[in-house]
Amino acid sequence: MSFPRPSTGTLIKIAVVLVALGVLAWFALRGVDLRAVAGTIVDRLREAGPWIFFIAMAILPMFGMPISFFTLTAGPAFGLTVSIPAAAVAMLVNMAVSYWVARRWLRPAVEWFFRHTSFKIPRATAENSRMLTLLVRLTPGLPYNAQSYVLGLAEVPFGSYLAISFVVQYSFALGFLIFGNALMQGRSGLIVTGVAILIFAAVAVQLLRRRFARGNTTPT
Repeated sequence: MSFPRPSTGTLIKIAVVLVALGVLAWFALRGVDLRAVAGTIVDRLREAGPWIFFIAMAILPMFGMPISFFTLTAGPAFGLTVSIPAAAVAMLVNMAVSYWVARRWLRPAVEWFFRHTSFKIPRATAENSRMLTLLVRLTPGLPYNAQSYVLGLAEVPFGSYLAISFVVQYSFALGFLIFGNALMQGRSGLIVTGVAILIFAAVAVQLLRRRFARGNTTPT
C-alpha cells in the first residue's frame, strides 16, 4: 500500500511547527519560564482592554499578522464568555473589510501585489462562486488575509463569501480559543476539547478538498 506524497504547503507547515517547537525547547533548556512569559503577555493584553484587542484583531490580520495570535491569547486574557462572540465579530469585520478593499476601495494596489506573485486570480461566475469560495478557503499555504483578497478580486457574491468564509475560518478559531484558554489555566479537559475541535476541522477540510479533487471542480 502506497501513501500519498505530502504537498509542499503541508511540508512547510510541518517545518514551521518543528522550528517553533525547537525554539520553545531551547528556551526551556535555558531555564526560561515560558508559562511566566506567556502570563506576562496575557497580562499586558488584559491591561489594554478588550476593545483595543478585538479592534486590533479586526484590523491587523489584513496586514499579515497571524490571526492565531489573537485566537490563542483572547481566551486567557478575557475569558471565553467574552472572547467567543467578540472574536466572531472581529473576524466578520475583518473578512468584510478585506473583501471590499480588494474588490473596490484599493483594488489597483491589491491587483498590483498579486501580479508580482505566482498566484493566478480565479474567475467567479454565478455557477461556481460558492465552490470557489470553499476552494480558496481550503487552499493550503495561502495566508488568511490573502484568501479574502483573492475572493474580493474574483468578485464572488458578498453574502455567500462572508457566510462560507466565516464557517470555515471560525471552526479553527473556536478550537484555538478554547485550547489557548485551557492551556493557560492548565485545564486538561478543555485542552482536549480544543484539540478535538481543531482535529475535526482539519479532517473536514481534508475530506472536502479530496471531494473537490475527485469531482474535478477547480474553477478556471
